[in-house]
Amino acid sequence: MNGGLKPTILKDVKPQSKIYKEEAFGPVVIVNTVESGEEALQSINNSQYGLNAGVFTNDMKQALQFGHELNVGQVLINDLPTLRFDHMPYGGRKNSGYGYEGVKYAIQEMVNRKMISLNYTF
Repeated sequence: MNGGLKPTILKDVKPQSKIYKEEAFGPVVIVNTVESGEEALQSINNSQYGLNAGVFTNDMKQALQFGHELNVGQVLINDLPTLRFDHMPYGGRKNSGYGYEGVKYAIQEMVNRKMISLNYTF
Protein backbone atom coordinates (compact mmCIF):
# COMPACT_ATOMS: atom_id res chain seq x y z
CA MET A 1 0.00 0.00 0.00
CA ASN A 2 1.95 2.98 -1.25
CA GLY A 3 0.41 6.01 0.36
CA GLY A 4 -2.96 4.29 0.70
CA LEU A 5 -5.13 4.02 3.75
CA LYS A 6 -3.84 1.60 6.33
CA PRO A 7 -6.29 -0.69 8.13
CA THR A 8 -7.41 0.96 11.35
CA ILE A 9 -9.05 -0.51 14.45
CA LEU A 10 -10.79 2.00 16.72
CA LYS A 11 -11.66 0.86 20.24
CA ASP A 12 -14.24 2.27 22.67
CA VAL A 13 -15.54 4.92 20.27
CA LYS A 14 -18.12 7.29 21.73
CA PRO A 15 -21.57 7.17 20.04
CA GLN A 16 -21.52 10.97 19.61
CA SER A 17 -18.31 10.94 17.55
CA LYS A 18 -18.44 11.53 13.78
CA ILE A 19 -16.73 8.20 12.91
CA TYR A 20 -19.36 6.34 14.97
CA LYS A 21 -22.35 8.17 13.48
CA GLU A 22 -21.32 8.21 9.80
CA GLU A 23 -20.27 5.62 7.24
CA ALA A 24 -16.54 5.19 6.85
CA PHE A 25 -15.52 4.02 3.38
CA GLY A 26 -12.13 2.59 4.06
CA PRO A 27 -10.38 -0.12 6.04
CA VAL A 28 -11.82 0.98 9.40
CA VAL A 29 -13.51 -1.07 12.09
CA ILE A 30 -14.94 0.09 15.41
CA VAL A 31 -14.73 -2.33 18.34
CA ASN A 32 -16.93 -1.39 21.29
CA THR A 33 -17.84 -3.53 24.27
CA VAL A 34 -21.51 -4.09 25.09
CA GLU A 35 -23.19 -5.87 27.98
CA SER A 36 -25.54 -8.06 25.93
CA GLY A 37 -26.58 -9.15 22.48
CA GLU A 38 -29.71 -7.02 22.84
CA GLU A 39 -27.56 -3.94 23.48
CA ALA A 40 -25.48 -4.76 20.39
CA LEU A 41 -28.64 -5.09 18.25
CA GLN A 42 -30.00 -1.77 19.52
CA SER A 43 -26.69 0.00 18.96
CA ILE A 44 -26.42 -1.18 15.36
CA ASN A 45 -30.10 -0.70 14.51
CA ASN A 46 -30.09 2.84 15.95
CA SER A 47 -27.67 3.91 13.23
CA GLN A 48 -29.00 5.89 10.27
CA TYR A 49 -26.96 3.58 8.03
CA GLY A 50 -27.18 -0.12 7.29
CA LEU A 51 -24.88 -1.52 4.62
CA ASN A 52 -23.15 -4.54 6.21
CA ALA A 53 -22.83 -6.01 9.68
CA GLY A 54 -20.38 -8.68 10.74
CA VAL A 55 -21.25 -11.11 13.52
CA PHE A 56 -18.44 -13.22 14.93
CA THR A 57 -19.64 -15.86 17.37
CA ASN A 58 -19.72 -19.57 18.14
CA ASP A 59 -23.36 -19.25 19.22
CA MET A 60 -25.33 -20.09 16.06
CA LYS A 61 -28.68 -19.33 17.70
CA GLN A 62 -27.51 -15.80 18.49
CA ALA A 63 -25.90 -15.45 15.03
CA LEU A 64 -29.19 -16.30 13.32
CA GLN A 65 -31.11 -13.99 15.67
CA PHE A 66 -28.77 -11.17 14.65
CA GLY A 67 -29.18 -12.15 11.00
CA HIS A 68 -32.94 -11.71 11.26
CA GLU A 69 -33.06 -8.67 13.55
CA LEU A 70 -30.26 -6.45 12.21
CA ASN A 71 -31.64 -3.73 9.92
CA VAL A 72 -28.83 -3.89 7.36
CA GLY A 73 -28.51 -5.07 3.77
CA GLN A 74 -26.11 -7.94 4.51
CA VAL A 75 -25.24 -9.83 7.66
CA LEU A 76 -21.95 -11.68 7.46
CA ILE A 77 -21.65 -14.42 10.06
CA ASN A 78 -18.06 -15.38 10.87
CA ASP A 79 -16.93 -14.00 7.51
CA LEU A 80 -15.68 -10.88 5.76
CA PRO A 81 -17.33 -9.11 2.81
CA THR A 82 -14.74 -10.31 0.31
CA LEU A 83 -16.85 -12.80 -1.68
CA ARG A 84 -19.45 -11.55 -4.10
CA PHE A 85 -21.15 -12.93 -7.20
CA ASP A 86 -23.29 -10.94 -9.63
CA HIS A 87 -26.35 -13.07 -8.88
CA MET A 88 -26.20 -12.11 -5.19
CA PRO A 89 -28.18 -9.09 -3.97
CA TYR A 90 -25.94 -6.32 -2.67
CA GLY A 91 -27.24 -3.11 -1.18
CA GLY A 92 -27.93 -1.26 2.01
CA ARG A 93 -30.81 -0.04 4.06
CA LYS A 94 -31.73 3.31 5.54
CA ASN A 95 -29.19 5.92 4.32
CA SER A 96 -26.76 3.33 2.93
CA GLY A 97 -27.44 3.68 -0.75
CA TYR A 98 -30.45 3.20 -2.90
CA GLY A 99 -31.50 -0.11 -4.36
CA TYR A 100 -29.61 -3.35 -4.87
CA GLU A 101 -26.85 -4.46 -7.19
CA GLY A 102 -26.62 -7.87 -8.80
CA VAL A 103 -28.02 -8.37 -12.30
CA LYS A 104 -31.51 -9.60 -11.33
CA TYR A 105 -31.88 -7.11 -8.48
CA ALA A 106 -30.57 -4.13 -10.45
CA ILE A 107 -33.08 -4.83 -13.24
CA GLN A 108 -35.91 -5.14 -10.70
CA GLU A 109 -34.92 -1.71 -9.36
CA MET A 110 -35.44 -0.21 -12.85
CA VAL A 111 -38.84 -1.80 -13.49
CA ASN A 112 -42.22 -0.69 -12.22
CA ARG A 113 -44.54 -3.68 -12.21
CA LYS A 114 -48.24 -3.23 -12.64
CA MET A 115 -51.07 -5.71 -12.92
CA ILE A 116 -54.21 -4.62 -14.78
CA SER A 117 -57.35 -6.73 -14.65
CA LEU A 118 -60.21 -6.13 -17.05
CA ASN A 119 -63.58 -7.85 -16.98
CA TYR A 120 -64.96 -7.99 -20.56
CA THR A 121 -68.39 -9.31 -19.52
CA PHE A 122 -70.30 -6.16 -18.62
